[in-house]
This record gives sequence, C-alpha cells and structure tokens, in this order.
Amino acid sequence: TYVTPEGTVSVVSTWKTFYTATTSVYRDGKSYDVPVPDSVKMVGFFKNHFLAQLRKDWTLEGKTFSQGSLVAVRASVAGAEKVDLADVKLVMSIGQAGSILTTATTKSKILVNALENVTGKIYAVELKKGSFTKPRELNYDNSAHVTLAASSELKEDFFAKVSGFLNPDALIYYSASRKRFSKIKQLKAKFSSKAMIVKQVWATSADGTKVPLSLI
Repeated sequence: TYVTPEGTVSVVSTWKTFYTATTSVYRDGKSYDVPVPDSVKMVGFFKNHFLAQLRKDWTLEGKTFSQGSLVAVRASVAGAEKVDLADVKLVMSIGQAGSILTTATTKSKILVNALENVTGKIYAVELKKGSFTKPRELNYDNSAHVTLAASSELKEDFFAKVSGFLNPDALIYYSASRKRFSKIKQLKAKFSSKAMIVKQVWATSADGTKVPLSLI
C-alpha cells in the first residue's frame, strides 16, 4: 500500500516464479489487473503512475524500453486489456556498467539509487507538465558509495548512508530546501587515512570484459 499526497493506493503483486509476477490494484472492494509483462517488477507509485523496473526489454508500438530501465505506467491502465505506448514514460535508463539498486519517492521526486561502476549514487527525477525531468544526481562525494536509508512519500527530505574505503560509515540527511546533504552521525575511525587516496582503474579479463578495481 502506497500513501501518497493524492491518496492511498493498494498494489498487489502475485509471484508466479522468482522473476515473474502479475500485478493488480485493489480499490472499492474489487481487484483490477495491470496489463504489463510478468517480467516487470513494480517498485513504487508516484503521481498516478506505477513505477516499474524492467527485467527484460519491453517493446510497445515499435519503441523498446531496455532491460534494467525504470519506467512509469499510467495508473489508468488498471483494468484495461492492454498498455499503449502513450501510457508509458521512461524515468531512467542504465548503461552496461550500472544497475538500479532501489527506488523510493518523496512528496515531489522519484529517488533512484543506482550502482555505477560499483559506486552507489542517488538521482532525483520530477514530473513537470506531464513529462519526467532528466535524472539529476544529488551529489555528496564523488568517491563515496551512497545508498538510500529512509524516505517518506509525504515529505521532501530523506536519509542516506555513505561508506567508502577511507572513511567510516555515516548517516547523512538531504534537505530539499537547502538542496544539499549534511552529516548526522558517523562511526569512529579505526585508522588514519590522511596520507591515502582511492583511485579506480579498469582491468580487462581474458574474455574482454572490463572490470573496475579500486586502488588505495
């Protein structure tokens, strides 16, 4: 159940296998099927849109949304026979060196926690005049691994966790009004990292795959 500024929405996913599920919406004592592929993973609800992560490519009317992407599907498709291309919008796509860890929402933003080159980053997407904005990174530290910790659909601010090779884990807080992070609490350091730096390099395996490595 999602509690949003627009109201409460009950979404039910019925898992058929580990990777496939059917989705329905429960309202007014009735269940309405959402006609999306069973490989789609529902991860949220935002401003009358289902948020769905794609485990496989999804082609609609000649347009393909790539595997791993986050898309928004109009809530009005619940109970319909099929989904049209006009009902689906791309929220964020991920390159070959990345994946989406998790998705959350605030009162006005979709938060996408993405893994890029084994480093966690948080992006914000808004819905303005019927279109989703380009994902904007909420930067804390380019070398740090940042993951979402807690958020609310009814609030703008949120908490995240930051970790790295040279600094102890810390809890950070994002203020939407100030548009920046601040550190709330941090574990004690167990060694001095003043004379250390971290550099990411790429190694090539025997099959040609590039593998990211961190040098300290």
